[in-house]
Amino acid sequence: MVNEDDESQQFSFVKRHSLPFTLFKVIKSISKSEEEINLIKEFDIAELSSKVVVNVPKSYFYEDENLEVKKRAFLIQNDKTYLEEINNNSVKVYFDGVKTTSGYLKKSEVIILQD
Repeated sequence: MVNEDDESQQFSFVKRHSLPFTLFKVIKSISKSEEEINLIKEFDIAELSSKVVVNVPKSYFYEDENLEVKKRAFLIQNDKTYLEEINNNSVKVYFDGVKTTSGYLKKSEVIILQD
């Protein structure tokens, strides 16, 4: 509902670059349990999602966009990962490898691939 008396209302828009990580994990687990159905391939999720590529020898995951708490997980140069969110100094991503990992990477350590 819009309050016409309040001129200070602010709106913001968020561009979704790919599926949220939690939804991706659910789809991947369904695809693993149903051998004849691979929803990621069937709905072309990989092609429709934005990605980043690591451009440094090693890029560590961080807990949040402030990049204060480093995780043990990292990516290596030329790894491609799904882009979920772009921030000032970081990007929120998830990597679909042997283990699916998510977190924030330093924006300066990746190249955002064009859609």
